[in-house]
Amino acid sequence: MVIRMEPVVFNFPHSRLYDFYTKVFFLKIYEQFARWIPVGNPKGKVLDVGAAAGYLGAALAEKYPQLNIYSTDLSQDMVRLNRKVIRRNKLADRVIAQCEDAYNLSFADSTFDLVINSFTFHHWDNPKRMFAELYRVLKPGGEMFIIDGKQGFNYEEMKEFCRTAGFGPLGRLLARIMGKFVWIDFVSTDYAHSALASSPFENATCEETGVFMFLRGSKAVPALA
Repeated sequence: MVIRMEPVVFNFPHSRLYDFYTKVFFLKIYEQFARWIPVGNPKGKVLDVGAAAGYLGAALAEKYPQLNIYSTDLSQDMVRLNRKVIRRNKLADRVIAQCEDAYNLSFADSTFDLVINSFTFHHWDNPKRMFAELYRVLKPGGEMFIIDGKQGFNYEEMKEFCRTAGFGPLGRLLARIMGKFVWIDFVSTDYAHSALASSPFENATCEETGVFMFLRGSKAVPALA
C-alpha cells in the first residue's frame, strides 16, 4: 500500500500531523537547506512563501543573524504554529509570521532581497501567475530560490542525503518509510524547466541535487539611462 500524504493547504488536523512529522524528520533537512540557499545580502529582507510552521525561515535566521524574514502561509493554523516556533527560538525581533495568499501578496513591489519556497512548487496550479507575483515583490538584483522534491527519486538517493545531512537512526527509518510507502506527487524537472521558461526571471535554471531540485532566478537591475 502507498500512502498519499499531503493536502494542498494544511489546516487542522493535518497541520498538527505535518508539524509533528517535520519536527522528527525535516529539521535536519531545513538546516541543510539553509546552507544551500544563496543569501546575497546577509542584512537583507527575505520572503518565505508557503512556509508551513516556519522551520526553514528559523534555520536561515539562525545562520544569518542580521536577516529579516517574513514567513507566510495560506493556513492560519500553520501561521499559529509558526509563531510558536519563532517564540521558542527567540526570533521575534527578526522573523514575522503572517497569513498570505501567495498569488496575491500584500507586500509592495520590490520589497525583498530574496524570495524562497520549499516543497510547494508541485502544488502550484498556475506557475506563471505565481512566478509573476514573486517577481513583483523582489527587488532588482534580488534572487528567487525554490526547493522541491524531484519526481522519481529513489530510496538510495534519499538514504545518501540522510547520511550526508547527519540524520540519526529515527530519521533514517523515516527516510525508508518515505522512500518505500509514502507518495508525494512531485513534478518532473522537465515540467519545472517549462514553467520557468514562462516566468519573468532572468538566469532561470532548474538544477537537480539528489532527491531535490532547485528552481532559481533573478530580477534584473534596470540599465542606467
